[in-house]
Amino acid sequence: FNLDPLRPVVVYKSSWRQDTNLLGCHDGVEESYHAFLDAAKVLPDLQYIVSCHPRGNNVPWHVQEAEKAGINCAITDQHLDVWMNAADVLLCYGVSNVVLEQATLNNAHLIVVGDDQAFPNDAEIVKVSANGTQIVDVLHTCLAQPLPDYRAFVHKYLGTLDGQASTRIATWMRELHDGRSNHN
Repeated sequence: FNLDPLRPVVVYKSSWRQDTNLLGCHDGVEESYHAFLDAAKVLPDLQYIVSCHPRGNNVPWHVQEAEKAGINCAITDQHLDVWMNAADVLLCYGVSNVVLEQATLNNAHLIVVGDDQAFPNDAEIVKVSANGTQIVDVLHTCLAQPLPDYRAFVHKYLGTLDGQASTRIATWMRELHDGRSNHN
């Protein structure tokens, strides 16, 4: 991504329209992205990466909107592991598993945009409306503070991360195959 290691990196994690039911029929993806772009105009000293969903087929739209707004940023639907390690802030549209993945690294402030019901009982996850001015304020606040401790958050949603999950799954599959599983 050709990033300057001395300047903060803000990753905006977009989404894609999910019109398979009425709950997904809204302009939240677009509104949130435009609010992010409005904030980026005010904070030109930060570095920006926009991560689109790999199956969203909307990278060209994100590029077009960033160009219209005059925002210099990298836009990709790939390289999740690379940008997660580079991020100082993850600004994520709505609830996403990426918030959980990023929390396991404990290297970036976690902000959810446009969904005040996202992680409602988890104070370490910052929630902000799809409003450029509010996003600017939240970014200033987060970057001026130390990182929260995400260990309890990670444990709550992902359990113990001991590197043995695949071994447990394989054992359980073997037990199921042999007809002697005690798991529910």
